[in-house]
Amino acid sequence: MANPFTAHPNRFGQGYWQHCGFALAVAARAAVIALLSVVHALFPFLATTAAGDRLLALADEVRAARAKR
Repeated sequence: MANPFTAHPNRFGQGYWQHCGFALAVAARAAVIALLSVVHALFPFLATTAAGDRLLALADEVRAARAKR
């Protein structure tokens, strides 16, 4: 039986800690995007493109990481 902690990261050519770091970095950036979205929702004149631009960039990076497998 495959180790559940390494099976998924290994499919992406990563070790456990490398994958953990990538996933946590994505989560941190997503949290910033969420905060920017809340700010924009309450004050539509602030952060008018910041959340969307960051979200698209993050999605591109995740797609690029997936394409490496």
